[in-house]
Formats: sequence, C-alpha cells, structure tokens
Amino acid sequence: MTARHDSIVRVLAQAFRQGGAVVHVEPRLYDMERLRPDLDILLPETNLMLDVAVAHPCAPSRHSKTPLAAARDLENKKNRDYKEWAEARGCKFLPFAMETLGAYGTQALDTLNILAKLANSTAMAMPPRDFMANVKQALSCALQRGNALVVKRGAVNARASNAAAERAGRRR
Repeated sequence: MTARHDSIVRVLAQAFRQGGAVVHVEPRLYDMERLRPDLDILLPETNLMLDVAVAHPCAPSRHSKTPLAAARDLENKKNRDYKEWAEARGCKFLPFAMETLGAYGTQALDTLNILAKLANSTAMAMPPRDFMANVKQALSCALQRGNALVVKRGAVNARASNAAAERAGRRR
C-alpha cells in the first residue's frame, strides 16, 4: 500500500513540476509519525500542500453505500490532521484522496483543477488538455499498479500463513 501511495505522490510531484511549480516531496521515514503533508508545492499565486490517501470503498469496515463516501472520509481525516498545520504556515491544504476503483475525491478534483490552471498559464511542449489527460492516465496507472501489488502481497502472505499452519499441524 505504501508503494501505491508513493507512486501517486511521484506522479503528482512530476506533473506540478512540469507545470512550472517548485515541489518538495516529504521524505518517508519508516517507524516515524508523519507530521507534514506529502507535497509542498510553490505556485505563482499560493503555496499548496497535498497529502495523498487511497481508500477501498468495498472494504468490510465501510458501511456507507453513498458514492465516494470512502474518499470523503479520508478527506475529512486528512483535513483534521493537516489543514490547521498548513494554514498556520500560510499554505492552502488539500487532501488528494482516491478510491481503489479509480474515483477521485472532491478535493482531489480541486487539485487537478489547480494543476489544469497552472498548465494553461505555462508554456508547455503539449497542449494543456493533452497534458491533463496524460496526468490522469499516469494517476490511474499508478493506482492500478499499486492495487496489483496489494493483491500480490496479500496472496504471498496468505500462502505463507497457510504453509506455517500446515507445518504447525504436522508438528503436533
């Protein structure tokens, strides 16, 4: 799941850099609590901080059948965690929540709109419309590659657990 998250962070960082923004990616320190959002983006008119999250809307812990409820829950959690911290530093904070089936949270769409405006105001090698299509495609690919890694890891863990249970059963 970390690889999926980090891949989405890299896609967003690259996209904003291509649009001309200065981007700082918060390093991942394992076994440490994260105190800052994933991305600190310096835009011509503002400083934007993003934190990426992915939710599985079909998880057993999800009880709402409302579309995008999983993404909205993540957005609310990320806003509680980081919004006040970012605003105290003069930054705008947006959570970038996606669902494992490909849907974007409302504030992720706001982020993509900010990126589209940046692309429209910057001289780029490709038309802004094509650029945004490429960004969305890269995000979708990063999400689905990450989903495949999660499934693969689950299968490996299940096989290992089954083998360990069989060994324990033989020892009795």
